Amino acid sequence: MDSNSLPLSNLSPAQRKAFNGHLNDMWDDYQDELADLIIEAKTMVPNSLYFGDDPTTEARRQLEDYARKANLIAQDYYRNVRAAWAEAAGISMPDYKEAQVSSDRAFWQIVGGYNNTMHVGAKFTDVINGRSKAGLTMDHLWAINTRGYTEDDWARLAKDVINETARLTGRFTAQNDPTRPKYARVPQGKTCAFCAMLASRGFVYASEDTAGKWHRYHHGCDCKIVPSWGETEIDGYDPDKLKAIYQQAKNAAKAAGDGSDPNTVLSWMRSESPDMFTDGSEFAPDLRIPRGSRLEQQLGEAYTRRVNRLLNKTEHKDAARLWAKYAAQYDIKETRLPKGAYFSPSDGGIHLNLDTVMAGDNAHRPVQNLFHESGHMLDWLLDKNSFSWAPHNGKLFNDVLKRDAQRIFDTTQATLMAEDKPAGRQSVMKAIAREIATNSAKTDRNVEDMLQAALGDDYHGSVGHPKGYFRQSGQLQSTEAFAEMLDAQMANPEAWRLIANYFPESAKMFNTMIQEALS
Repeated sequence: MDSNSLPLSNLSPAQRKAFNGHLNDMWDDYQDELADLIIEAKTMVPNSLYFGDDPTTEARRQLEDYARKANLIAQDYYRNVRAAWAEAAGISMPDYKEAQVSSDRAFWQIVGGYNNTMHVGAKFTDVINGRSKAGLTMDHLWAINTRGYTEDDWARLAKDVINETARLTGRFTAQNDPTRPKYARVPQGKTCAFCAMLASRGFVYASEDTAGKWHRYHHGCDCKIVPSWGETEIDGYDPDKLKAIYQQAKNAAKAAGDGSDPNTVLSWMRSESPDMFTDGSEFAPDLRIPRGSRLEQQLGEAYTRRVNRLLNKTEHKDAARLWAKYAAQYDIKETRLPKGAYFSPSDGGIHLNLDTVMAGDNAHRPVQNLFHESGHMLDWLLDKNSFSWAPHNGKLFNDVLKRDAQRIFDTTQATLMAEDKPAGRQSVMKAIAREIATNSAKTDRNVEDMLQAALGDDYHGSVGHPKGYFRQSGQLQSTEAFAEMLDAQMANPEAWRLIANYFPESAKMFNTMIQEALS
């Protein structure tokens, strides 16, 4: 009998909907029964260690009892679903044999038998029936795998034994059922990428997996086996969606030259759809350097992870998203520059010493200069004539920067005069620099470069550009401020605090410009 051919034409659309609802009710009840059994077992099995002369033997006895109960629950579920399909189709089904699964069989599956020893390939039937030529026994397998177990370890094992017993019961029963039902691996709620990949197959015949490669489960896995004799929709289970996510990750991996082996595809699934999985990447897709990008290859795994962490850590998520949006276009032309760092519009690339930049120096925190030079490149990518130089909402960034700087100058001068101190230009400049030096570390003084650009080369800051730099072009004030603000938001919160304090209107305009570019 083909499980896909059960005639449900006798049911109206309303009846089919009610029937599918009945299948889901049985699925919910099945999960609830197993969940209740797990809660009990996770308490009772560890408690058994305090009774009897041999704690392990007592724990195994308890596990055998819970495996028997899980076996019965799974049998009941299979039997009820089978009977529901027969009734809905108006047919009688032939007799079948319910699988009997012990805790030994479940434990064998959980630990992989003897495959982690020199006896790879040993069969459960040989070991359990005393036919192992190497003299292998289940007692020995239990002993070597539970040695040193704590109460928590036994509690986790209790959950695994119950779940594995239920899965094996459903799978073995379906494999030997003359009606040839299909069955699916169905996760419970949000699951890991590995389980999602296997669950994406949907309902398949047992005969399609004679090698058993789709029957792998991990510790703590909540996936269950759901049998079906026709079209079934399980609430919360969408294999087509899971398959699309898997295929998207596979295509992305191949396009990036990473290959398409399962482990690689799983890695891409976790990074491309992190919110979908319990083991999804810690980095949101729009807050990370794109997988497979040239920048990722240039930075390498460790440096890429450091940048991604900063993107996800910063409070300035708009700026982080904008930076990440263009990250695939950033190009480091030189990674071993002897001194300094710069972005060159002529070759469209960044030149720096990567190790020095990632470590930081006496004027920059770690990674800060990477964001600074890529900030210049971002400014250029947004507008080849300089995004920061162009008008925004009728205002020029340069003008706002100059007004903020003039306010600082005027306020400082007024304070000096009120204190009856020298208040000439040089005295004011020194007073501003002295205040900043007193309240900040040298690594956090981006603001001094902005003051130099706005007030002139006679500003006596501890960091900044060579004299005459800002006189080369009127654009340099806005482009440098854009890069200073970006690197501060991404990698130096204290530098941003100073910028927002000394250049409040400029900081607001910068944020507005970021939002404009992002939209």
